[in-house]
Amino acid sequence: MSLDELIEFEKKRADDVAGKLVFWGLPVRAALTGLYCIIDQLLHGSLDGSPPRFLEGEAVAYRMSYLVPLLVRCRADVTPSSEECYQLFGRADLTGASGRELLSYAHFCELMPQARKGHFKVTRRQGGFDLTHPSQAFADAEVKDILLCELSLGFEINPPPRVDVRCGILSGGIDVDDGWRQAHQATVHADVLADLYEHAYRELVEPPILTDEGFRAAVGAGLEEFLRFRSAMTAIAGFCQEICSWYRAPLQRGNRSNYLSDMYGQWLSICWNDEFFFHLVRQMAGLSPEQTERLLSIYAIDLRTGTPNVDHARDGFFPPVWRLPGCVLFSPEVAGPVCQLAQPGVRPELA
Repeated sequence: MSLDELIEFEKKRADDVAGKLVFWGLPVRAALTGLYCIIDQLLHGSLDGSPPRFLEGEAVAYRMSYLVPLLVRCRADVTPSSEECYQLFGRADLTGASGRELLSYAHFCELMPQARKGHFKVTRRQGGFDLTHPSQAFADAEVKDILLCELSLGFEINPPPRVDVRCGILSGGIDVDDGWRQAHQATVHADVLADLYEHAYRELVEPPILTDEGFRAAVGAGLEEFLRFRSAMTAIAGFCQEICSWYRAPLQRGNRSNYLSDMYGQWLSICWNDEFFFHLVRQMAGLSPEQTERLLSIYAIDLRTGTPNVDHARDGFFPPVWRLPGCVLFSPEVAGPVCQLAQPGVRPELA
Protein backbone atom coordinates (compact mmCIF):
# COMPACT_ATOMS: atom_id res chain seq x y z
CA MET A 1 0.00 0.00 0.00
CA SER A 2 1.50 3.33 -1.08
CA LEU A 3 1.42 6.54 0.90
CA ASP A 4 -1.18 7.93 -1.50
CA GLU A 5 -3.35 4.86 -0.88
CA LEU A 6 -2.97 5.29 2.89
CA ILE A 7 -3.96 8.96 2.65
CA GLU A 8 -6.98 8.00 0.58
CA PHE A 9 -7.97 5.38 3.16
CA GLU A 10 -7.51 7.92 5.97
CA LYS A 11 -9.74 10.48 4.25
CA LYS A 12 -12.55 8.22 3.07
CA ARG A 13 -12.70 4.98 5.01
CA ALA A 14 -10.81 4.84 8.32
CA ASP A 15 -13.31 6.72 10.50
CA ASP A 16 -16.23 4.95 8.84
CA VAL A 17 -14.71 1.51 9.45
CA ALA A 18 -14.05 2.33 13.12
CA GLY A 19 -17.50 3.86 13.55
CA LYS A 20 -19.16 0.61 12.44
CA LEU A 21 -17.42 -1.56 15.03
CA VAL A 22 -19.61 -3.43 17.48
CA PHE A 23 -18.68 -1.62 20.69
CA TRP A 24 -20.53 1.68 20.36
CA GLY A 25 -23.93 0.22 21.23
CA LEU A 26 -22.61 -1.00 24.60
CA PRO A 27 -22.82 0.88 27.90
CA VAL A 28 -19.70 2.99 28.15
CA ARG A 29 -18.64 1.16 31.29
CA ALA A 30 -18.60 -2.13 29.37
CA ALA A 31 -16.55 -0.67 26.51
CA LEU A 32 -14.07 1.00 28.85
CA THR A 33 -13.77 -2.06 31.09
CA GLY A 34 -12.88 -4.24 28.10
CA LEU A 35 -10.20 -1.77 27.00
CA TYR A 36 -8.89 -1.29 30.54
CA CYS A 37 -8.52 -5.06 30.89
CA ILE A 38 -6.42 -5.17 27.72
CA ILE A 39 -4.17 -2.42 29.09
CA ASP A 40 -3.84 -4.07 32.51
CA GLN A 41 -2.84 -7.44 31.09
CA LEU A 42 -0.38 -5.90 28.64
CA LEU A 43 1.27 -4.02 31.51
CA HIS A 44 1.26 -6.87 34.04
CA GLY A 45 0.97 -10.05 32.00
CA SER A 46 -2.16 -11.93 31.04
CA LEU A 47 -4.02 -14.24 33.39
CA ASP A 48 -2.93 -17.26 31.34
CA GLY A 49 0.73 -16.61 32.14
CA SER A 50 1.86 -14.60 29.11
CA PRO A 51 4.60 -12.14 30.09
CA PRO A 52 4.02 -8.38 30.35
CA ARG A 53 4.41 -6.22 27.26
CA PHE A 54 4.80 -2.91 29.00
CA LEU A 55 5.59 -0.68 26.02
CA GLU A 56 2.57 -2.01 24.13
CA GLY A 57 0.34 -1.44 27.15
CA GLU A 58 1.64 2.10 27.52
CA ALA A 59 1.03 2.75 23.82
CA VAL A 60 -2.56 1.50 24.00
CA ALA A 61 -3.24 3.63 27.08
CA TYR A 62 -2.07 6.83 25.39
CA ARG A 63 -3.62 6.06 22.01
CA MET A 64 -7.04 5.58 23.55
CA SER A 65 -7.25 9.37 23.21
CA TYR A 66 -8.15 8.81 19.55
CA LEU A 67 -11.07 6.60 20.58
CA VAL A 68 -12.81 9.19 22.78
CA PRO A 69 -15.05 10.58 19.98
CA LEU A 70 -16.26 7.02 19.42
CA LEU A 71 -16.56 6.05 23.09
CA VAL A 72 -18.88 8.97 23.82
CA ARG A 73 -21.39 7.35 21.46
CA CYS A 74 -21.85 4.57 24.02
CA ARG A 75 -24.78 4.59 26.39
CA ALA A 76 -24.13 6.37 29.67
CA ASP A 77 -26.21 3.97 31.75
CA VAL A 78 -24.23 2.03 34.34
CA THR A 79 -24.16 -1.75 34.19
CA PRO A 80 -24.56 -3.41 37.61
CA SER A 81 -21.21 -5.19 37.87
CA SER A 82 -17.79 -5.57 36.36
CA GLU A 83 -18.63 -9.19 35.51
CA GLU A 84 -21.56 -8.10 33.36
CA CYS A 85 -19.27 -5.60 31.61
CA TYR A 86 -16.88 -8.40 30.65
CA GLN A 87 -19.74 -10.54 29.41
CA LEU A 88 -21.15 -7.72 27.27
CA PHE A 89 -17.73 -6.85 25.84
CA GLY A 90 -16.92 -10.50 25.17
CA ARG A 91 -20.27 -11.28 23.53
CA ALA A 92 -19.91 -8.23 21.29
CA ASP A 93 -16.54 -9.47 20.03
CA LEU A 94 -16.44 -13.25 20.29
CA THR A 95 -13.35 -13.71 18.10
CA GLY A 96 -11.47 -10.61 19.22
CA ALA A 97 -11.31 -9.36 15.62
CA SER A 98 -13.17 -6.12 16.34
CA GLY A 99 -10.93 -5.36 19.31
CA ARG A 100 -7.82 -5.82 17.19
CA GLU A 101 -9.29 -3.60 14.49
CA LEU A 102 -10.12 -0.93 17.07
CA LEU A 103 -6.56 -0.89 18.42
CA SER A 104 -5.22 -0.80 14.88
CA TYR A 105 -7.38 2.26 14.24
CA ALA A 106 -5.94 3.97 17.33
CA HIS A 107 -2.39 3.23 16.16
CA PHE A 108 -3.30 4.42 12.65
CA CYS A 109 -4.56 7.74 14.05
CA GLU A 110 -1.24 8.22 15.83
CA LEU A 111 1.01 7.35 12.90
CA MET A 112 -0.86 8.47 9.80
CA PRO A 113 -0.52 12.25 10.28
CA GLN A 114 3.23 11.78 10.66
CA ALA A 115 3.39 9.67 7.49
CA ARG A 116 1.35 12.27 5.60
CA LYS A 117 3.81 14.99 6.66
CA GLY A 118 6.76 12.98 5.40
CA HIS A 119 8.06 11.86 8.79
CA PHE A 120 7.91 8.23 7.60
CA LYS A 121 8.72 6.46 4.37
CA VAL A 122 6.09 3.85 3.50
CA THR A 123 7.43 0.65 1.92
CA ARG A 124 4.94 -1.92 0.73
CA ARG A 125 5.62 -5.61 1.35
CA GLN A 126 3.68 -8.85 1.29
CA GLY A 127 1.04 -8.79 4.00
CA GLY A 128 1.42 -5.12 4.86
CA PHE A 129 3.86 -2.25 4.81
CA ASP A 130 6.85 -0.89 6.74
CA LEU A 131 7.35 2.60 8.12
CA THR A 132 10.88 3.94 8.30
CA HIS A 133 12.34 7.39 8.78
CA PRO A 134 13.23 9.10 5.50
CA SER A 135 16.90 9.54 6.46
CA GLN A 136 19.39 8.79 9.20
CA ALA A 137 19.58 12.49 10.07
CA PHE A 138 15.82 12.56 10.56
CA ALA A 139 15.99 9.43 12.74
CA ASP A 140 18.75 10.98 14.88
CA ALA A 141 16.70 14.14 15.32
CA GLU A 142 13.71 12.06 16.42
CA VAL A 143 15.85 10.28 19.03
CA LYS A 144 17.00 13.62 20.44
CA ASP A 145 13.42 14.93 20.45
CA ILE A 146 12.19 11.87 22.36
CA LEU A 147 15.02 12.10 24.90
CA LEU A 148 14.40 15.80 25.53
CA CYS A 149 10.67 15.18 25.87
CA GLU A 150 11.23 12.40 28.39
CA LEU A 151 13.67 14.53 30.39
CA SER A 152 11.11 17.33 30.63
CA LEU A 153 8.51 15.09 32.27
CA GLY A 154 7.97 14.65 35.97
CA PHE A 155 10.08 12.13 37.86
CA GLU A 156 10.21 10.67 41.36
CA ILE A 157 13.19 11.54 43.53
CA ASN A 158 12.75 8.49 45.76
CA PRO A 159 10.83 5.23 45.39
CA PRO A 160 7.24 5.14 46.65
CA PRO A 161 6.46 4.00 50.20
CA ARG A 162 5.96 0.32 50.92
CA VAL A 163 2.22 -0.09 51.26
CA ASP A 164 1.89 -3.58 49.80
CA VAL A 165 1.47 -5.39 53.14
CA ARG A 166 -1.14 -2.94 54.35
CA CYS A 167 -2.98 -3.21 51.03
CA GLY A 168 -2.78 -6.99 51.33
CA ILE A 169 -4.57 -6.73 54.67
CA LEU A 170 -7.19 -4.38 53.22
CA SER A 171 -7.81 -6.64 50.23
CA GLY A 172 -8.05 -9.80 52.34
CA GLY A 173 -5.00 -11.28 50.65
CA ILE A 174 -3.25 -11.34 54.05
CA ASP A 175 -5.22 -12.97 56.85
CA VAL A 176 -5.55 -11.10 60.11
CA ASP A 177 -7.81 -11.52 63.09
CA ASP A 178 -11.36 -10.40 62.27
CA GLY A 179 -11.56 -8.29 65.39
CA TRP A 180 -8.33 -6.50 64.54
CA ARG A 181 -9.53 -5.92 60.98
CA GLN A 182 -12.80 -4.38 62.14
CA ALA A 183 -11.02 -2.16 64.64
CA HIS A 184 -8.19 -0.95 62.40
CA GLN A 185 -9.27 -1.24 58.75
CA ALA A 186 -10.41 2.37 58.41
CA THR A 187 -7.20 3.65 60.00
CA VAL A 188 -5.00 1.48 57.77
CA HIS A 189 -6.94 2.66 54.70
CA ALA A 190 -6.47 6.32 55.65
CA ASP A 191 -2.77 5.81 56.47
CA VAL A 192 -2.06 4.20 53.09
CA LEU A 193 -3.73 7.04 51.20
CA ALA A 194 -1.90 9.61 53.35
CA ASP A 195 1.49 7.99 52.70
CA LEU A 196 0.86 7.79 48.95
CA TYR A 197 -0.35 11.40 48.87
CA GLU A 198 2.68 12.64 50.78
CA HIS A 199 5.00 10.79 48.43
CA ALA A 200 3.30 12.21 45.33
CA TYR A 201 3.40 15.73 46.77
CA ARG A 202 7.00 15.66 48.05
CA GLU A 203 8.81 13.33 45.68
CA LEU A 204 7.29 13.99 42.25
CA VAL A 205 9.36 16.74 40.63
CA GLU A 206 8.41 18.57 37.45
CA PRO A 207 9.41 22.05 36.30
CA PRO A 208 6.20 24.09 36.10
CA ILE A 209 5.24 25.05 32.57
CA LEU A 210 3.05 27.92 33.74
CA THR A 211 3.48 30.55 36.44
CA ASP A 212 1.02 30.69 39.31
CA GLU A 213 -0.82 33.48 37.50
CA GLY A 214 -0.84 31.38 34.34
CA PHE A 215 -2.39 28.44 36.20
CA ARG A 216 -5.11 30.67 37.61
CA ALA A 217 -5.86 32.12 34.20
CA ALA A 218 -5.94 28.67 32.58
CA VAL A 219 -7.90 26.61 35.12
CA GLY A 220 -9.05 28.92 37.90
CA ALA A 221 -6.66 27.47 40.47
CA GLY A 222 -3.04 28.22 41.36
CA LEU A 223 0.03 26.02 40.99
CA GLU A 224 -0.09 24.92 44.63
CA GLU A 225 -3.74 23.88 44.32
CA PHE A 226 -2.96 21.97 41.13
CA LEU A 227 -0.06 20.12 42.78
CA ARG A 228 -2.28 19.08 45.69
CA PHE A 229 -5.00 17.93 43.28
CA ARG A 230 -2.50 15.94 41.22
CA SER A 231 -1.07 14.35 44.36
CA ALA A 232 -4.53 13.25 45.47
CA MET A 233 -5.33 11.73 42.07
CA THR A 234 -1.95 9.99 41.93
CA ALA A 235 -2.39 8.59 45.45
CA ILE A 236 -5.88 7.26 44.71
CA ALA A 237 -4.65 5.60 41.52
CA GLY A 238 -1.67 4.10 43.36
CA PHE A 239 -3.89 2.72 46.09
CA CYS A 240 -6.21 1.08 43.54
CA GLN A 241 -3.24 -0.40 41.67
CA GLU A 242 -1.91 -1.98 44.88
CA ILE A 243 -5.29 -3.47 45.80
CA CYS A 244 -5.79 -4.79 42.27
CA SER A 245 -2.41 -6.53 42.37
CA TRP A 246 -3.57 -8.66 45.29
CA TYR A 247 -6.40 -10.07 43.17
CA ARG A 248 -4.45 -10.31 39.91
CA ALA A 249 -1.56 -12.35 41.35
CA PRO A 250 -3.54 -15.43 42.48
CA LEU A 251 -5.48 -15.42 39.19
CA GLN A 252 -2.18 -15.53 37.31
CA ARG A 253 -1.10 -18.44 39.52
CA GLY A 254 -4.18 -20.39 38.43
CA ASN A 255 -6.74 -19.65 41.16
CA ARG A 256 -9.77 -18.74 39.03
CA SER A 257 -12.37 -18.35 41.76
CA ASN A 258 -15.37 -16.23 40.89
CA TYR A 259 -14.66 -13.97 43.86
CA LEU A 260 -11.10 -13.20 42.73
CA SER A 261 -12.23 -12.62 39.14
CA ASP A 262 -14.97 -10.25 40.23
CA MET A 263 -12.72 -8.28 42.59
CA TYR A 264 -9.96 -8.07 39.97
CA GLY A 265 -12.48 -6.63 37.53
CA GLN A 266 -13.75 -4.11 40.06
CA TRP A 267 -10.27 -2.82 40.87
CA LEU A 268 -8.82 -2.63 37.35
CA SER A 269 -11.87 -0.68 36.14
CA ILE A 270 -13.08 1.47 39.02
CA CYS A 271 -16.72 2.49 39.27
CA TRP A 272 -17.30 4.62 42.36
CA ASN A 273 -20.11 6.78 43.62
CA ASP A 274 -19.53 10.26 42.23
CA GLU A 275 -20.02 12.08 45.54
CA PHE A 276 -17.63 9.73 47.33
CA PHE A 277 -14.94 10.21 44.66
CA PHE A 278 -15.39 13.99 44.48
CA HIS A 279 -15.21 14.47 48.25
CA LEU A 280 -12.27 12.08 48.59
CA VAL A 281 -10.23 14.10 46.08
CA ARG A 282 -11.35 17.41 47.58
CA GLN A 283 -10.56 16.43 51.18
CA MET A 284 -7.19 14.87 50.36
CA ALA A 285 -6.13 17.94 48.36
CA GLY A 286 -7.64 20.50 50.74
CA LEU A 287 -9.49 22.29 47.94
CA SER A 288 -12.82 24.04 47.66
CA PRO A 289 -15.60 22.33 45.69
CA GLU A 290 -15.19 24.94 42.95
CA GLN A 291 -11.43 24.36 42.64
CA THR A 292 -11.91 20.59 42.60
CA GLU A 293 -14.54 20.85 39.89
CA ARG A 294 -12.39 23.04 37.68
CA LEU A 295 -9.30 20.87 38.02
CA LEU A 296 -11.24 17.64 37.59
CA SER A 297 -12.66 18.94 34.31
CA ILE A 298 -9.13 18.85 32.84
CA TYR A 299 -8.88 15.11 33.44
CA ALA A 300 -12.49 14.05 32.82
CA ILE A 301 -15.00 13.32 30.10
CA ASP A 302 -18.39 14.39 31.45
CA LEU A 303 -21.33 12.33 30.14
CA ARG A 304 -23.83 13.58 32.72
CA THR A 305 -25.55 16.19 30.58
CA GLY A 306 -25.80 17.02 26.89
CA THR A 307 -23.02 16.56 24.37
CA PRO A 308 -19.69 16.04 26.17
CA ASN A 309 -16.67 18.19 25.45
CA VAL A 310 -13.90 16.03 23.99
CA ASP A 311 -11.61 18.77 22.69
CA HIS A 312 -9.01 18.10 25.39
CA ALA A 313 -8.76 14.40 24.45
CA ARG A 314 -6.16 14.35 21.70
CA ASP A 315 -2.53 13.76 20.78
CA GLY A 316 -1.94 11.03 23.33
CA PHE A 317 -3.85 12.63 26.21
CA PHE A 318 -6.65 10.30 27.31
CA PRO A 319 -8.70 11.90 30.11
CA PRO A 320 -8.62 9.17 32.75
CA VAL A 321 -11.89 9.97 34.55
CA TRP A 322 -15.33 9.43 32.99
CA ARG A 323 -18.21 11.08 34.84
CA LEU A 324 -21.60 9.41 34.48
CA PRO A 325 -24.89 10.09 36.26
CA GLY A 326 -24.22 9.01 39.84
CA CYS A 327 -20.75 7.53 39.34
CA VAL A 328 -17.24 7.94 38.00
CA LEU A 329 -15.22 5.43 35.98
CA PHE A 330 -11.45 5.27 35.77
CA SER A 331 -8.55 2.91 35.25
CA PRO A 332 -5.79 3.21 37.89
CA GLU A 333 -3.24 2.15 35.28
CA VAL A 334 -4.28 5.07 33.07
CA ALA A 335 -5.03 7.65 35.77
CA GLY A 336 -1.73 7.33 37.63
CA PRO A 337 0.67 8.02 34.73
CA VAL A 338 -1.58 10.62 33.09
CA CYS A 339 -1.95 12.65 36.29
CA GLN A 340 1.77 12.44 37.03
CA LEU A 341 2.91 13.52 33.59
CA ALA A 342 0.35 16.04 32.36
CA GLN A 343 0.15 19.62 33.48
CA PRO A 344 -2.68 21.74 32.06
CA GLY A 345 -1.95 22.35 28.42
CA VAL A 346 0.73 19.64 28.29
CA ARG A 347 0.14 16.36 26.43
CA PRO A 348 2.37 13.33 27.10
CA GLU A 349 3.91 12.58 23.72
CA LEU A 350 4.46 8.95 22.81
CA ALA A 351 7.59 7.96 20.96
